[in-house]
Amino acid sequence: MSDFTKSKKIVQESNERFWRSESEEQTRQIGRSIGENARPGHFICLIGNLGAGKTAMAKGIGGGMGLNENDISSPSFSLIAEHRANGLLLVHFDVYRLSSGADLDDIGFTDYLNADDCILVVEWADRIADCLPDDCLTIEMKSGSSPEVREIRISASGESSSALLSKLS
Repeated sequence: MSDFTKSKKIVQESNERFWRSESEEQTRQIGRSIGENARPGHFICLIGNLGAGKTAMAKGIGGGMGLNENDISSPSFSLIAEHRANGLLLVHFDVYRLSSGADLDDIGFTDYLNADDCILVVEWADRIADCLPDDCLTIEMKSGSSPEVREIRISASGESSSALLSKLS
């Protein structure tokens, strides 16, 4: 049984899923499942406080796409990191330091939105909520009852992200 299967899926509704992850590895495994099923054009929003596990989730998504998870870190200072695997480009944003969504044009955000080979993952996506596309997979993470536990809510807001969400078990 994989760590992902061992993580506790609490509730399943049509456009959202809830998990309880009890380790960073379980959080990464949830991300791997997303990365294995993600396709070009998917936009993945990561939301949570500092230390909630956003980067662990991003590492898992990259791992599911075939990337070495150890090569993925939060682009806190560079704001953006590109990783290519299997003909796909994982574009990983960390928008924590942006003062507004208007700053996105300076880092080529729109160009990535319109590219045909990209999967976009945005940490701190709630900070640019007014600039997000209508079709997003949103992953909200919060600390649980102990330091390793994370409560994870994954929701879909459009056709493409709903198709991705439906593939997660």
